[in-house]
Amino acid sequence: MGKQQSKEKLLYQQVRIGNIVKIRALRGKGVGLEWVDKQGDTPLMVACMYPKLIHVARTLIELGADVNAAPPNSRGYTPICNAAVRGLDKTVNLLLSHGAIVSTPTNFTISALDIARRWSFGNVVRVIENHTCLFSGLLREVYYPRYREGVDPPWLSGQIWAVVIYGCRDKLELRIYYSARVIQGIAN
Repeated sequence: MGKQQSKEKLLYQQVRIGNIVKIRALRGKGVGLEWVDKQGDTPLMVACMYPKLIHVARTLIELGADVNAAPPNSRGYTPICNAAVRGLDKTVNLLLSHGAIVSTPTNFTISALDIARRWSFGNVVRVIENHTCLFSGLLREVYYPRYREGVDPPWLSGQIWAVVIYGCRDKLELRIYYSARVIQGIAN
């Protein structure tokens, strides 16, 4: 006789194929949502890897899945890290709206925001920065170049766009851009 498959693993497989009806039925029978596969992924982490599974991620969150789960063999990745590394801004927004902590570092001491920046997913960077933003706006940059002693040169100034957010390990982070257009123009 073949091995009996665990109900948690069955739920995990239903997540992969996007069967919300079966997921709800299994959860109704008390099946847990935090089963971890060999790669260290929970069902919610898998749902956050693919854009077509955002409805599954929403369902799992409604059913009580932990949006900040970081199983021991997941390298410290959380569901928001899985969405950020793939540039899934809608999934990142969903997770943030349900309490995902963006400043939690992975085992490599980088956050989901660092991951999005590293992979040049400007859409995800904007979503995270907008969610964690303490300040954003134009700042005037003023500097006084020294040409010659005794000559009073004019003050030079320009404007820069600054964003202050909560960074990794609860430190404030200042990001400076040439203009707000630079942020809007980051490649998706």
